[in-house]
Amino acid sequence: MPWKATDSMKERTKFVLEWERRWNEVEGGLINMAELCRMFGVSRQTGYTWVNRYRESNNDLAAVEERSRRPKTSPNAIAPELEDLIVAARKRYPRWGPRKLHARLVECNPGTWVPSASVIAKVLKRRGMTTPRRQRRRAAALGVAAPFSGCDKPNAVWCIDFKGWFVTRDGRRCYPLTLIDAYSRYLIRCEGLLDPDGKEVRRILDSAFLEFGLPLAIRSDGGPPFASTGPARLTELSV
Repeated sequence: MPWKATDSMKERTKFVLEWERRWNEVEGGLINMAELCRMFGVSRQTGYTWVNRYRESNNDLAAVEERSRRPKTSPNAIAPELEDLIVAARKRYPRWGPRKLHARLVECNPGTWVPSASVIAKVLKRRGMTTPRRQRRRAAALGVAAPFSGCDKPNAVWCIDFKGWFVTRDGRRCYPLTLIDAYSRYLIRCEGLLDPDGKEVRRILDSAFLEFGLPLAIRSDGGPPFASTGPARLTELSV
C-alpha cells in the first residue's frame, strides 16, 4: 500500500472544511471539538485558532496558512542612522575589522552609544561588506599503525593502566588498576591499590599469568611503574 502524501496546509484545509460540514449539519449547534481535534492530531487550542481565522476571513481557506512568527518590533535593533555611520566608516577604512571600527567610532563620536564589535560585524555582513575567509585545507595526517593492529587473537596483547585515584570513606587514596585483553576486551583484573608501586603490580601480574598464561606483549602508557628504572621495574619480566 503506497504512503499517502500530504502536508500541513492540506491537513488544515481538511480540518476547517470538516468543521464547516459538521457546523452546517447541526445548524449552528454544538460541535464535539475535542473529537475533531483528536481526529487530526492537534490540540483544541490549535483547532479553535484555525476555526476563528477561517470565520474572521469570511471562510477564506488562505487564512489558515502558516503565519510568520517574526516579532513586529525589535527593541534592541540598531537605528538606521547608526548603521549608516558604521557603513560609512567601513567605506573609509575598507581594510579595518570590527574591532578597529568600534574603537574609531568611539573616538570620533564621544557621548554617543556605539555597538560592540560583534554587532558591527553582523551589520557589515548584513550589508554585504565582508569577505568570507578562505578555508585552509588541512594536510592529510601521516599514516600510523592502529593501536591494536597486532591484536588478532585473544591472550596475545594485554593492556594495563591505572585509572586515576579516588578517596575512600576513611580518607585514604585508592588507585584502581585494570588489566584487559586487547582483542576480546575481557577484563582480566581490576583491583584497588593503596600505593601504585611496582611490587603490587607485579603481584597482580603474577596471579594473572598463573591463571591465563603469558601474553605475547603488554601495552601500557609508559608511566611509572610500568617503565620505571628502579629495582622493581616491570621490564624485567621481558613481556
